[in-house]
Amino acid sequence: MKRLLIIILTLALISPLYAANNEKSYWFQRAEEAYGKQDYGKCMQRCERGIRENPKDAYCWAVIAEVCSKQVFARYGRALEAADEALKYLPKKDTQWISFVHAIRGDVYFKVGELAQSAEAYERAIAIQPDKIEYIYALADVYRNLKRYEDAEQLLRRIVDKEPSEAYVQAILAANYLDMGDTLNAIRRVKLSLALQPETNAAAHNVLFRKAWAEGDVPKAAAEYVELLKAEEYFGAAFDTLSLHEFPFVIAAAKQYVDGAPTDATRLSVVAAIYYKYSHYADAYLWLKQATELDEEKESMLTVIDSELALWDEHDQIIMQTMKKDSTLRVKLAQSYATRGDYDAAYRQYMLLRNSNSTEEFLYRELGRLLTNMQRYNEALAYMDTAIVMASEKSQAIMLFNRGEIYTRMNQPEKALQDYMAARDAAEDEETRVYIEALLGHTEPVQHYVDSVLQTNLFADSYLQLADLYAVMRDKEGILRMARLAFEHGKRVIPQDRAYRITFIKNDPDWQALLAEIEQARLTDISYIRRQEQATVETAVVTQIPFEKKGGVNQVQCTINGLSLYFVFDTGASDVSISDVEANFMLRNGYLTEQDFMGKQNYVTATGEIHEGTIINLREVRVGNIFLTNIKASVVKNQYAPLLLGQSVFRRFGSLEVDNNASVIRFVK
Repeated sequence: MKRLLIIILTLALISPLYAANNEKSYWFQRAEEAYGKQDYGKCMQRCERGIRENPKDAYCWAVIAEVCSKQVFARYGRALEAADEALKYLPKKDTQWISFVHAIRGDVYFKVGELAQSAEAYERAIAIQPDKIEYIYALADVYRNLKRYEDAEQLLRRIVDKEPSEAYVQAILAANYLDMGDTLNAIRRVKLSLALQPETNAAAHNVLFRKAWAEGDVPKAAAEYVELLKAEEYFGAAFDTLSLHEFPFVIAAAKQYVDGAPTDATRLSVVAAIYYKYSHYADAYLWLKQATELDEEKESMLTVIDSELALWDEHDQIIMQTMKKDSTLRVKLAQSYATRGDYDAAYRQYMLLRNSNSTEEFLYRELGRLLTNMQRYNEALAYMDTAIVMASEKSQAIMLFNRGEIYTRMNQPEKALQDYMAARDAAEDEETRVYIEALLGHTEPVQHYVDSVLQTNLFADSYLQLADLYAVMRDKEGILRMARLAFEHGKRVIPQDRAYRITFIKNDPDWQALLAEIEQARLTDISYIRRQEQATVETAVVTQIPFEKKGGVNQVQCTINGLSLYFVFDTGASDVSISDVEANFMLRNGYLTEQDFMGKQNYVTATGEIHEGTIINLREVRVGNIFLTNIKASVVKNQYAPLLLGQSVFRRFGSLEVDNNASVIRFVK
């Protein structure tokens, strides 16, 4: 079961960062500023600086823990280490921060699958702050994953007692009853949830979807699935209840979902994500391309699909462009070079990362693995030694395992065996243990593991993981069988980041024949993509939007977050702008929320003067039958300023022409 509270919990975790006062260190306060701007790389750098100056700076340790716990960073070992340091030095009177750090530990343990430890951490957080709703939600979620449904029910009832009109908690309580097999109470709660929040109540629809699917009511399940897809954050929760065999149902429901708003970039990207999950990479690419034409921020998602189709030129161009704003993406570039087998380029990128931040255990581990591929074993060993020294308790086993592989290639079997045995003793998860058994030549537990995995509904990456396991055993037939299954399930690129494990079959005719077959299929997919793109160009869609000429300017009617307004159609303007009068009206009447305000930015007026304006996010913009999401707009501090519709909207439409005779604007897509 996927977690449904990630967004809520994330908001809960950041709240103590805004409680800073003059007692906090200079570097903590600077880190807090960067955190508020979501510049997490700079935030980390400032906290690390603070710790170098004062190793007992509890608040810097706490912020490091929080940032490392984020899924975008996923440095969970580092997060737990930092949390332990924070708890060691936090003043006993600062109960809010102590509770906060325990909650971070609970979040990290949940993400790595250590549910019992997650529950213990959240229980400690709640013991300190009994009324912290976000922590109670999170602990209830952990209990549900532990199948402790009665305990989860007690926690959820505590929230209901405090917030009986909260639709979300009623829906989660309904889901818990469904898990318990209490269908009557589940339906009663879900009806109450929908009565409290009739629109966009994804949590309630998730319960109804699960119930319909379990009962075999496919039409009802499809209708509820469409409702789920309308709330992007619930996409994973719904999707993970389905298996490989349900792909036709899933994609049909997803296309029905898109039909409701065919120019909504978010909906298009959700369909792309479904195709990607099922390893239909060519279709995923085409749908995501449509999304990026409507919303440039979706472009970063293309790099993942590019790597599956070996479209490296496009992949690198996007990464390089995005790195200007977020330098942390350099690790993604390095990993992609290693995946395609360009080890020299990967090494250069990793060294740039090392020079900027030398405290990352994963960086030394990746350098060790990379240099193993490059057969620079002495250097690989030195980096892996450092990684082992820096490693957290959870990652010790895999580090020792990797160092043992290096010793094996250096023809030092005694040292390799010593590391393998130590890794087996330290291993906490089944996957690591089975890799060690494979290296030790113990085929029985490996085959048992493979059989158990094959009984599930596998996707392409699962077969590749099993191929890698057979590679550790130097089992050519096992590698070929699993790699072919991965290929038949959609895989079009065999990653080269662990190629040192398959050097023994590198020139094998059977292996080379399979690689040639995979490459031919990849080229066929690329050809399919290009044909579809060409067909789209040849059948360009023309959209007409009427306008009115008033006071010498062309005005078009738009709907912004549900509010109908008239905007001046200005091809010379770069962005959308509205006056502070409209912005205040929209805020007072619920068309804008505080979360839609994004900060300040300078803008240039028609007279060439530079002014500072507030930047807001327009969640939904409708122009004619075109539906766009997440448009940035500037608020002009002038009540007489016209509402301008500029290029940030037009470039999403395609080419345009103005027909003054017919009073329409035509967009060709």
